Amino acid sequence: MRRRSSSPRSPTSRRTRFAVESASLRVLNLVPAVTRFEEDTLYANPVNTFVAKFIGSPAMNLLPADAVDLGLGGSGRLVGFRPEDVELANGRRADCAECDATVEVVQYLGDEQLAYLKLRDEEIVAKLPVEADLQPGMQRRLAIPHKKLHLFDAATGEAVGTVA
Repeated sequence: MRRRSSSPRSPTSRRTRFAVESASLRVLNLVPAVTRFEEDTLYANPVNTFVAKFIGSPAMNLLPADAVDLGLGGSGRLVGFRPEDVELANGRRADCAECDATVEVVQYLGDEQLAYLKLRDEEIVAKLPVEADLQPGMQRRLAIPHKKLHLFDAATGEAVGTVA
């Protein structure tokens, strides 16, 4: 009489493994897709400061809320915005927060440029078109749309919402 082997090469073992994997896939298909976060959702609406800094390159700018004049008081809050959401201000816009920053370094990338700026005592990065003539030492007025300004609790890092 021949004994069945339980080694990984035996047909019985393979059939068992296949049955378990199939059952697992059937269970996973029952889980609603709503429980999964898509990267673009997390990128657009980060749930905390870790996610905000981790997803995207260059990372989201995070600074005390009082560094950008928002009229929020700023105590205990951080404001975050993506480098591609920064624009050069061409006049007052009601839907934007505006601030003055000093250009420290400009990195040309062909069709765009990364500007490393000093905003008060904070360093930020802005992704701007190459048509914007930026030189180190220049002072420029920046605009960031309110709907792109994310607020975080400074103590916990959890998202509070957006300014808009």
